[in-house]
Amino acid sequence: MRTILFFWAAVLAATAAIAQSNRFEENKPQLGVSLKYNSTQNRYEVYARPNFKGSRFALGPSQISVVLPKAVADQPLTIVSKTANWADYSIVYAPQAEPDVDIHGVTTMGMLIDFEKSAQILLFSFSLPAGHVDGVRLFVNEKDPNSAQPGMLGGDFTNVIIGMDGSNSTDFFRSTLGQTSLTAAN
Repeated sequence: MRTILFFWAAVLAATAAIAQSNRFEENKPQLGVSLKYNSTQNRYEVYARPNFKGSRFALGPSQISVVLPKAVADQPLTIVSKTANWADYSIVYAPQAEPDVDIHGVTTMGMLIDFEKSAQILLFSFSLPAGHVDGVRLFVNEKDPNSAQPGMLGGDFTNVIIGMDGSNSTDFFRSTLGQTSLTAAN
């Protein structure tokens, strides 16, 4: 009985530690990123939600990676954006480490953008020929294959949002929000 209690206490402590590390910290400027399907526009939309106000925020070189089911045609995504010039820059199709998916690294060199605290910013959108496809999601840095894993061809698909914090460049990426299910944007 004592062993079982110790086990559950350890599980509870580990869960609390993980939740604490993934918390949206108010005192540290961060951007959470989410993916939504807009059925009216027949497109996927990638949003960032800041926990700070950004006036003329210097968005620097950044990457948000999209994971598609293997059944989607092997071709680059056509990216549409008004916030910066985003492009499907690096792709790996059905890597050995995760053969049921294709991974697309969508990148930008950045630009100046304005946003309000907690207001979602549409970073970019893309459409698939079949419209909505189950299994489309954002790359999860802590879960998905890294560049050293089989079939990744050395490609780094880590999500990162670089911005200027005073005179220093900083990674403002916090996490992929809502990855358990895809929510409708409209």
